[in-house]
Amino acid sequence: MQSGGSYFERDAFANMLGVTLVQNQTDEVVVEMELDDAHMNGLGGVHGGVIFSLADIAFATACNQFHTAIGIQADIRYLNKAVGVKLIARARNISKSNKLSNFEILVTDEEQTKIACFTGLAYHLVRN
Repeated sequence: MQSGGSYFERDAFANMLGVTLVQNQTDEVVVEMELDDAHMNGLGGVHGGVIFSLADIAFATACNQFHTAIGIQADIRYLNKAVGVKLIARARNISKSNKLSNFEILVTDEEQTKIACFTGLAYHLVRN
């Protein structure tokens, strides 16, 4: 069985971004990252690609907790501007079958403002 923690530890992109795994439980995966000037867009807000990447890392960690899976669809809705210097992404499985799992990831800032809602569909490559 592949654990989400070992998947996360091998994620070089998450490491490069400075993403931290805060919680890795069956019902919820939580990751976070500290923001700095390098994460900002031309208007001074957090770049949408940064927000998407954080949510995608939470999604990948969650869907690889118990079997090898790949994301086959993802979408995001940006809701509010982030305040502060930290983003948090919480991933939870909302449905699953033998081959597919649906996840919802909520990205918030340190004030608990909802920044984005990401949904992802994962295909199970190997069932362990």
